[in-house]
Amino acid sequence: MAIPQFNYTEAILVIKPLFLFVMAISLYAIFVFKFYRFLSRRDILQLNLDKHNHSRLRFIRRATSFVLYCGKFLIVFPILAFFWFLVLTVLLTMMAKGQGLDGILLVSMAVVGSIRVASYYNEALSTDLAKILPFALLGILLIDSSIVSVSGSLANLNAALARWETMLYYLVAIVLLEFVLRMVSTIFFNLSVLAARAELEKADRARAHSFLAQD
Repeated sequence: MAIPQFNYTEAILVIKPLFLFVMAISLYAIFVFKFYRFLSRRDILQLNLDKHNHSRLRFIRRATSFVLYCGKFLIVFPILAFFWFLVLTVLLTMMAKGQGLDGILLVSMAVVGSIRVASYYNEALSTDLAKILPFALLGILLIDSSIVSVSGSLANLNAALARWETMLYYLVAIVLLEFVLRMVSTIFFNLSVLAARAELEKADRARAHSFLAQD
């Protein structure tokens, strides 16, 4: 039986693609992990209004809080939503062969909106929904990378950017959706707080009556 001879050059040629694949998959997985965890959170921006508010006047404090609140959803959130939209558009153009650009744009923004709706219902659900497309693309790449065309995806992305009016309409709709979800969530939260306070007051009155009855 012949003893295998170790060849340093051959070993490098064999191992190099392995390390490249490991690094590429790891970096992609880390990006997807950060991406879907951030997108699926209900409270995307952890903004402490009191931290940026040092006024002693009650009216000024409330006005400052309102301005920061509006800035959070009217300035920062649209930028983040547009970034997510572009990422999903690129992923879909790699996966969807033969589908028109209008359909890809519609599905991309629909996925963003669905994830935001799900985050207000259950963050575990929104997390699962947010990672479907990125990890599906990873599975496709691992099985058959020939079906993915990077140049075609970039061309579709440039064509999508040229349709800025459609993207603007979608972006306005997503911002309005987020605002409505936030308002509804705030209303239900306040109602639950009021209900909890009413239950506590009812329990306190019941205990007071029981003490009086014992006396």
